[in-house]
Amino acid sequence: MATGEFIQATGYVLHRRQLLEKTQLVDLFVLERGRVTALLKGSPEPTRRRKVSAFGRLQPFQMFSLRLKLKPTGLSRLGGFDEIPPLRMLFGKSLYAGLYLNELITRLLPLEEPSPELFRVYSESLDALAAEKNTPEPTLRCFERLLLEAIGYGINWQYEASLNDEICPDRHYLFVASQGFLLQPEQTVDTCSGAEIIAIRDGCFASTQTRRAAKRIMRTALEPHLDGKPLN
Repeated sequence: MATGEFIQATGYVLHRRQLLEKTQLVDLFVLERGRVTALLKGSPEPTRRRKVSAFGRLQPFQMFSLRLKLKPTGLSRLGGFDEIPPLRMLFGKSLYAGLYLNELITRLLPLEEPSPELFRVYSESLDALAAEKNTPEPTLRCFERLLLEAIGYGINWQYEASLNDEICPDRHYLFVASQGFLLQPEQTVDTCSGAEIIAIRDGCFASTQTRRAAKRIMRTALEPHLDGKPLN
């Protein structure tokens, strides 16, 4: 794909920062390019044609058709965009969950490395959050799992790390980020059961214990990739 020319792309806004009065720095998650940082120039005020300014229209969680000018060096340029229906709005816990997903992508996904499968799951996760009536945790855990796989640090949910034996439902395991699941002689506050590991692997989060175990495992797995800085 040529650089220096505007191309059509599909993507989401992850984060925006004001640089100058009429310039913003926009972090995007783009189907065709992965994570992209681009400059958007325009008026911060509404115009006669539009009741909402360009900056105001470019909201997170909404899919856009984008005009991007990719540059071999320096920042890309966002030349224009249009919303792709339907309009998606997040509220309450779902809003915070969506912001959490955006921060994970911004901090962990390398620049301009296409990840179409992660893009698909991100879009489906936003749909799930928009329709969520209960806890968003299953959606978050499934996305975290795929994100780790996308950056090359997927978890082996099938086998114990040291003995390479298959995870046994009635045994207890400690998850170590650099190794995987290690068989333990007894249950402690830091271990999880084989049954919980299998449930997480199969995407079954019906029980509170499984959701707690999944959250603890994912936090441990993500921590080494956050450079010691907590998630906001």
